[in-house]
Amino acid sequence: MNRSTQADIALLFVVILWSISFSLAKEALNWVTPILFVILRFLLAGVIWLVLYGSLLKGAKAGTWWRGLLLGFVLGVGFVLQTAGLALTRASMSGFITGLAVVFVPFFVIFLERKLPKLTSLAGVVICAAGLWILTSPAGAGFNRGDLMTVGAAVMYALYIVLVEIFTSEYDPRVLTLVQAAGIMLAALPAMILLEAPSMTWNWPLIWRWLVLGTMAAVTLAIQLYWQRFISATRAAVIFTLEQPLAAVFAFLILGELLTGAAYMGGGIIFLGLLVAEGGARLIPHRLSDS
Repeated sequence: MNRSTQADIALLFVVILWSISFSLAKEALNWVTPILFVILRFLLAGVIWLVLYGSLLKGAKAGTWWRGLLLGFVLGVGFVLQTAGLALTRASMSGFITGLAVVFVPFFVIFLERKLPKLTSLAGVVICAAGLWILTSPAGAGFNRGDLMTVGAAVMYALYIVLVEIFTSEYDPRVLTLVQAAGIMLAALPAMILLEAPSMTWNWPLIWRWLVLGTMAAVTLAIQLYWQRFISATRAAVIFTLEQPLAAVFAFLILGELLTGAAYMGGGIIFLGLLVAEGGARLIPHRLSDS
């Protein structure tokens, strides 16, 4: 089995865990404010990463620190927006909207890597926009402030996917994984101070969800940074589209969430758009400029 196939399988495992996390995080917010929960979750993940990779910090290449901090800051903003949005919307809606990250990936690839996506990627964006319009229409599920924050999270996750591709090609992904914990705190701590009156009911229902979600964050992000370097950002993004239908399934199984028929149709159109976008995900091999 070649490396790219192994990477596909590893990222599929990540997607399954992410899909479950929407519903568990939604439940956790019954006892803790959103940004405080992001901080608690990644404090645990950071401790796990420190145990696993702390010994590698000494020999890290110059430039690893600022790249890891940037990765963490982008990811932290994404998690703050997504978790705060999740408090105001349904887990299934959050999953559908977060999946839009895949349509933003080609634009970051153009800007940061100077590569051209095919026209199918742009067609996928148009289809996704139509699906989002149906999903968030009054006949669908409506559109609220939480959904808008989740769109912002999708943009951040798209940027993160592309930065992972760029940085892990040259720097040790294990060290980047560890350092990004500090970057996440750089995003989350000021956000909590400025935007939230943190509160928490420290009980067993919250504790076990915190332990599970913190461990899942540590495992999934470590896997992503290690394995994504063996495939393109856009190929990774299409694997992540499976998060959409799986999140809706787990939201039904765990939370009993049901959306309207129009909402599911909109979500299905978004999923179709993501698949069409992936038709153009094999980027034209030449750069915009060789200079």
